[in-house]
Amino acid sequence: MTAESGIRYRDYSVPYLVDETLREGIERTAFPISVDAKVALLKSMAAAGLRDFVVGCGPEEPLVWDRLHQAREAHELPADTRATFIILLNCWETAFANFQSRQQHRQWIADTVFSFGMITYRQGKREFERAIEAFRSIGAVRFKASVLNNFRQGVSEQRYGEICRQIDWAASLGVEIIRINDSVGSLQPHVTQWLCSKLVKDYPGWCFACMPITTTDWPLPIPCKPFTRAFRWLKGRSPVLAIDRVLRPWNKWSSCARPII
Repeated sequence: MTAESGIRYRDYSVPYLVDETLREGIERTAFPISVDAKVALLKSMAAAGLRDFVVGCGPEEPLVWDRLHQAREAHELPADTRATFIILLNCWETAFANFQSRQQHRQWIADTVFSFGMITYRQGKREFERAIEAFRSIGAVRFKASVLNNFRQGVSEQRYGEICRQIDWAASLGVEIIRINDSVGSLQPHVTQWLCSKLVKDYPGWCFACMPITTTDWPLPIPCKPFTRAFRWLKGRSPVLAIDRVLRPWNKWSSCARPII
């Protein structure tokens, strides 16, 4: 495999920075974190300049989602603060019931990005289609899908074809953002470069996010490769150490950057 030419080090930007610290209350802590504490952290991150937040996942009740929108309407958060909620297909009905009970806030639902994971779960029974249709029935209009991958053996043409199949499938359902998920933390810089450049070439105009698990010896090159290949979406958790490590050199390279819309 050969990488596409034309790496960009300037005249572009990464307009989408999404923090997912608040995704799950006890995922990485030894004790539960109160909703009030999460909202205080949310306000601090917004004050630091972040605007897009993952505020829940799976079957948990979207209490932080509630508080984000309440705070925004009370002018305690900037008006352009946005929420993403992750929907796992193996428990989407519970998440749907939680949001269905909040249909009186249809504008909040319309503003939210619903990010679907495990999209191949029960594919033969059209589980993904059913979930999208259900959320659309309560006013959801913004969807993201995560394509899971095992990159231990790199990316063959066959594996790339399966990624494209899932992208095309999600696109046919109205998904507007695709996350390429390095599910087992095995991406290498040269593979990332080839994969991202090929996706951007084959899907011009699409918004892609790469979610690398940077537990290898490549904590900086892996996240940087997608941006030099025209990916436009960065996710991270606070303290925003990983984001900071990526953006410092990127800002140096793109001192003449202009936003991509």
